[in-house]
Amino acid sequence: MKTRLLTGGPVTVLVMVLAVLTSYAFAGSELYTMEGKISAVEPEHDTVVVEVPVGKVKMFTVGGPLVADAVLEKYGRSADLEDFSSGDFVAVSWRSTPNGHVIERLVEKPR
Repeated sequence: MKTRLLTGGPVTVLVMVLAVLTSYAFAGSELYTMEGKISAVEPEHDTVVVEVPVGKVKMFTVGGPLVADAVLEKYGRSADLEDFSSGDFVAVSWRSTPNGHVIERLVEKPR
């Protein structure tokens, strides 16, 4: 009895295409959470920029639009983006997408 490995046939090509599409669909699906200081808030564009310290002298910038169902909390309660201002210390949860960062959660943190 001979066993034949499918190479280059339509089934193999389909499996390879599905694997690539699946990996692309889940790329950037990891949620990151960091703490830093808001450097800019643009409520009219639903965007926020947070500077996160990395090490002693470097900063990482997390900025982008809020997702439609973003969670915003200030003073332990639900808030609007207008309630935040530059200088607020926050925890920001974000995902990386092909078009940049999207913000999923913004929570004021006491210092």
